[in-house]
Amino acid sequence: MGGDLRKGIALFRQQAPRCVETYDISHAVATQLQAHWRAHAPWHAFLQQAGTTLPRFQQTDLAFLLHNSSVD
Repeated sequence: MGGDLRKGIALFRQQAPRCVETYDISHAVATQLQAHWRAHAPWHAFLQQAGTTLPRFQQTDLAFLLHNSSVD
């Protein structure tokens, strides 16, 4: 978690002390993967394929299986 976010949470918690800070493991793992595989061509090919597959998958009868990003 970045320093700006930590500072923002600390400032918010001054006004809402019952607010709980949680750690977002999925974003932390994504950040680590991105850093580790940055120069790896197959990783970039995978990301490109995933990016083109998602919109096509959203148009199928199985789209209900996708993560609902509006819940985040």
